[in-house]
Amino acid sequence: CTKIPIHVRQPYAGELVFTAFSGSHQDAIRKGMAFVESGSDSEWEVPYLPIDPADVGGSYRETVRVNSQSGKGGIAFILENYFGVALPRALLLEFSPIVQALTEQKGGELQPEEIWQAFVSEFIEADGPYKLIDYQLRSEGDGETCEANIMVAENEMAVVGEGSGPIDAFVDGLVKTLNEPLNVVDYQEYALNEGKEAQAICILAISDEQGNKYYGVGISQNTVTAAYKSILAATNRKWVK
Repeated sequence: CTKIPIHVRQPYAGELVFTAFSGSHQDAIRKGMAFVESGSDSEWEVPYLPIDPADVGGSYRETVRVNSQSGKGGIAFILENYFGVALPRALLLEFSPIVQALTEQKGGELQPEEIWQAFVSEFIEADGPYKLIDYQLRSEGDGETCEANIMVAENEMAVVGEGSGPIDAFVDGLVKTLNEPLNVVDYQEYALNEGKEAQAICILAISDEQGNKYYGVGISQNTVTAAYKSILAATNRKWVK
């Protein structure tokens, strides 16, 4: 072995030959990969990737890495490909400056786990007084009644509400208990994985009287629990801001 170092951009073999840091490049790669995976065309046509990295032992995940040059596309790629989380555009726009600040603070590249922890801290485990303890649902005719217990600061409070479904009932109970409007204006829920240990993720936003949106995210094996956690996470973020 000659031990001659291989340049990071050496075609085919370089460590960074298939890697993009630029935000515009990352967004183009992300969209190109989505097109290829859709099966719309049998040919490999991904911007900035003249060949499939897998053909020479590379990995799709390694094509996008996040530093201070990166943008929304790179963050979205990391969350989708490493953690199975697809963010709505409005939430991605809100999260992007948080990641940008972290890259500038660190002065280098962020690992996927660091990006995920930043997302968890901001949108899942958001600081605030509200926390779900437990709940019970009861069907009554065409509607649902929710009886939940939540922590408000250091006090446990009972929340009782009615609605056309579990989410409507919980929101109704929170409005009565907190005595302030609570409108769900954006909502999506999907499975993060499959099998017995499958978890659901719920991403939603609530709005205040001025029309400001506050996103919250909940993850649980139970879809209703995920939704309730996301509502309280959004409420915590509204309270903090």
